[in-house]
Amino acid sequence: MHAPQRVPTKKTSRAGLVLAIIGGLVILFAFGALAALIPHRYSGTSGGAGASGTGDQGLYGTAAPSTPEVPASATFDVHSRISGYQSSFYVLGFVKNTSPFPIDKPKVTAVLLDKSGKELTSRDGYAEGDVLAPQATAPIKVLISDPPAFDHLSYEVVPAKATYFPEKAAGLRLEILEAPHVTSGSGWEVTGKVFNGGTQTARFVNVLVLAFDTNNHLIGLDSTYADGESLAAGASARFRAMPLYDAAPHHFQYLVSGQAKK
Repeated sequence: MHAPQRVPTKKTSRAGLVLAIIGGLVILFAFGALAALIPHRYSGTSGGAGASGTGDQGLYGTAAPSTPEVPASATFDVHSRISGYQSSFYVLGFVKNTSPFPIDKPKVTAVLLDKSGKELTSRDGYAEGDVLAPQATAPIKVLISDPPAFDHLSYEVVPAKATYFPEKAAGLRLEILEAPHVTSGSGWEVTGKVFNGGTQTARFVNVLVLAFDTNNHLIGLDSTYADGESLAAGASARFRAMPLYDAAPHHFQYLVSGQAKK
């Protein structure tokens, strides 16, 4: 014996339809919210006149372009040429750091050219010192060894942003014991002492002897080291330089530096 079938009434059908509509709206809302969180690629034209584009659009929008880093820069001011062994000679001058940050000791390339401007050969040299601060200058002497016959020189400066900063020894000073004087021919002698008035031991204590003519042009650049492997705080050490000059210098300048011993 079969149970009697239940025939749905209009009221029941209407309630089911309302529930179905509500369920569909919930699903559509959930799908739309999920789609908004998923990055998507668009390409082509849409919207009003002139609306177009190609690219990736993510949750955080388009990334702003990064600011390019300022390249390192430096200049070379030529002061003089002095003789070397046989046909070799030196070019002397100063390098200036025009970068907004410190640079490593810059390289200067001297290019030898013929009358037509054709490059014949080149020679390199490096400025004195380890790190050159912004707007600071450093002397340089470039050796042009065994040059071929040439007409003129051009120069290229190769600076690089400093990445290593050795700690400098503070409190170093020097005293000239005897005025620079001729020993024989073009040979001169400069003697003195370096005093360490700082609180740290200094190592690699270097003395630069710069010679200038009456026009304040650099005509000599020589380097020597103070005696001993290091210079303790409160101690002193002698130095002696034996430079050669084409002509008698008008005046001198002395620079002393060293690294703090850790």
